[in-house]
Amino acid sequence: MLSSYKENFAQDGIYLSEGQLDLAKFAASAEGDFALVAPTSYGKSEIIIDKIKKNKSKKVCVIVPTKSLLAQTKRRLINNGSDNELNKIITHPDMYLNNQESFIAILTQERLLRLIQKFPDFTLDILLVDEAHNLLKGDDRAILLAQVLLITRKRNPNSIINFFSPFIADTRSLESPYLPKQLSYKKTEEFIKIEKYFSIDVQNNKNLELYDQFTNKFIPITGHSGTTDLIFVSKHKASKNIIYLNKPRDIENFSIKAATTEPERSLNKGIDELIASIAEYVHPEYYLIDCIKKGTVYHHGSVPDIIRLYIESAFSQQQYFEYIVTNSTLLEGVNIPADKLFILSPKIGNRYFTKPELKNLIGRICRFSEIFHSSTGSLQRLEPSIYFIKGQYVSNKANINNFIERSLRSDLVILDDIDNVLLKDIDDIEDSDEKSKAAESLEYLENIEPNTVDSNSVTYAQSIIAQLCYKNNVHDFDIKKNEEILKKNFAENLLFDINTSSYLIRAITLLFTRDIDILNEHFKRMTSPSVQRYYTILLQWKADALPFSQMVINLVNLWMSSDNPLIYVGNKWGDINYEQKKGSNGYINRNQKTEKQLINLAIVRTKEEQDYIDNYLVKYIEIINGLGLIENMFYNKIKYGTDNQTIICFLKNGFTIELAQTLTKEIYQDYITIDLETDTIIINPNIAQAMSENGENRILVFEVKYHIR
Repeated sequence: MLSSYKENFAQDGIYLSEGQLDLAKFAASAEGDFALVAPTSYGKSEIIIDKIKKNKSKKVCVIVPTKSLLAQTKRRLINNGSDNELNKIITHPDMYLNNQESFIAILTQERLLRLIQKFPDFTLDILLVDEAHNLLKGDDRAILLAQVLLITRKRNPNSIINFFSPFIADTRSLESPYLPKQLSYKKTEEFIKIEKYFSIDVQNNKNLELYDQFTNKFIPITGHSGTTDLIFVSKHKASKNIIYLNKPRDIENFSIKAATTEPERSLNKGIDELIASIAEYVHPEYYLIDCIKKGTVYHHGSVPDIIRLYIESAFSQQQYFEYIVTNSTLLEGVNIPADKLFILSPKIGNRYFTKPELKNLIGRICRFSEIFHSSTGSLQRLEPSIYFIKGQYVSNKANINNFIERSLRSDLVILDDIDNVLLKDIDDIEDSDEKSKAAESLEYLENIEPNTVDSNSVTYAQSIIAQLCYKNNVHDFDIKKNEEILKKNFAENLLFDINTSSYLIRAITLLFTRDIDILNEHFKRMTSPSVQRYYTILLQWKADALPFSQMVINLVNLWMSSDNPLIYVGNKWGDINYEQKKGSNGYINRNQKTEKQLINLAIVRTKEEQDYIDNYLVKYIEIINGLGLIENMFYNKIKYGTDNQTIICFLKNGFTIELAQTLTKEIYQDYITIDLETDTIIINPNIAQAMSENGENRILVFEVKYHIR
């Protein structure tokens, strides 16, 4: 019987469940568009990699939702490919060489749009959409994802689109009236794990209860008077635990509390190196370092990207760590080992978890690779424990048990919420606001790529400046409404040969804010002279390629040199409503903060401001460059932090500026082969050992391994 099982359910030396095997066979045999839906850890990533390897003679692109998942997907692909088996992996638009016959690309939708916009003849044969449930959302990124799918199909009507998701209730939810091909569909309903859900209200000293998802009843277990979130977690923890919180401020608050109450731990060499590396790369006073010393790491969108990858790896490999405290950054593709999940907030952003989102989070613990691990596996992990805690991070009005009932009952029918207007026929939309949004989205699509859809109501931009605004996906103002003003600003302001940060910021404000009705509140701040001076400084740091640690120090110094003690840090971190706007606490008083608090605020703000520049201001820089107004050398320095073509080649290949600068040292030249004409880099695997021996920061040694084939 066992030999029969091995024969029927083994694939490449790995034993699969019946559901996993069905998914693999379906994906291998399907030739057209399809959607594949399976729980977290069910092998979707392996199927994506298999698809890539079987189609390496074609033009293949994987769309991922985040830059961190981009790096993980690239690493996974390299690890699963033999030497020279795979083509150059494109992770940035600048890596593409026009008219390539075949390639593998791993891109976010923003990067794919840039590639589409930059090369009018760019086409794809196969598009693999990871975390495809994001397409159903109604935000700008979901609409942009739909737009690039439509453009891909328009440019190559024979292109194939495959969707992968842990939760889509109905395949038709992913179908767009503007994409005529029908999807084939495979979904597994296989239940291997049976979760145990617990609920406790520590605010009101209630009992710990077990929720029976099959009878929809709560069963009292024990009383817990006088406890707190942290005390309860500490009492019920496993060896590896995920703590979910919604807000970055709460994540750091809980982590710091854990660090102050957990007992001292004996540090090993690996932890000492981890601490020293982060201290050098970020700052010695980083809260994360205090937490690491007590066996805790935290993880949110304002942690530098490479640090997030580094601590995920450390948490996975070191038994030393007990807690990873995180928010929705964990929901997409992040695979870390954990046995228990503690949910200290039922919210994601400003709303409650949807049922599929909650299931996805729960699927992050007790993954199959841990359950069936040859040496550490345990079948007890087939019954993972999830704790919902109503404590200090939950509103007193919230009813956690009601939330559990409406989200986790076993007989619950889950339906897809389709909020993306490009997944609906505009003629069928009745809500006036939604209909207006659909018309706007189609107008953007047509102005990026004319004749993608049949629409008689589209107005095409006539001026080059408005056309570039559409192509760079600018949403800070109504482009159509402001086209004449944009033309006037361009004609009246004689801008040319821009070669300084101050001149560039002046150009952005003169062209895109003067007499324009700005919709985005953050971009509206650019009309303030003090904000313009601030971003002039930040752009100069980028042009000078300052290390992250130096930018943190510089930002603290900038705050301290200001005559005004009130500092803008954004609503995530502020505690003063200086602007007297409802729900706006975007400021702090620096005189009321310790030096360590200011340093840690500078760390998160440096990351957030660099993201703002890369994701928003760069759009305007690209438009201005498209108008021929920026000197080429300065454009390279603003975009890459250098005009050194070798370093730029590294950056195009996804290396950080810190690693790129390190690898251009003379001592590493024998380990690196660079072709500047094709922007190709080959790294000798022995370079990691050489970097370690030369005392390079362990974060850089960790990062270089992502690029070694």
